[in-house]
Amino acid sequence: CITTRELASKDFATEPSELRLQRAAHLMVQNLAGSLAAVTCKEPLRVAMGNHLRALFAAAAPEQAAALEPVVAAVCADNIDWACAVVEQAAMDKATAATDDALAAQYAARAAARDRGQPFYDPSLFNSRYPAALPEPLRPVTGGLQPHHARVYDDFSRSARAAQMAI
Repeated sequence: CITTRELASKDFATEPSELRLQRAAHLMVQNLAGSLAAVTCKEPLRVAMGNHLRALFAAAAPEQAAALEPVVAAVCADNIDWACAVVEQAAMDKATAATDDALAAQYAARAAARDRGQPFYDPSLFNSRYPAALPEPLRPVTGGLQPHHARVYDDFSRSARAAQMAI
């Protein structure tokens, strides 16, 4: 969420559309949160599912608990991808909400500038030393989001669709 907020704030410092900012931030944070959840949850989730099933079987049929170990392994193997997808979706939903909270003031500032008929730019970004320290291609410029910056966010969209197709 912090990475998304900072990068999107820089890249969209002169972008007047809060919807473009929101769409790009959502794509980025969902991709990052979903990927992080995917690589960190699988094995702990498999262990937790197995332990929970063993405890349920032991309580229901203590004399057959050891014989049901292949069933536990099969149920875990059959359901781990679905369970991981649920965890990934929950992580993406939570990260999206957190990002919207973090960027709410920026959304409102863009809408207010549009309502006043003024061009939007984020003065806090231009009053710091931060943009001047960036290489020229990465510096925000007047006129909104640049095409090479937009491609980065569009790539998040493509990689998210590719991941969904793989499941």
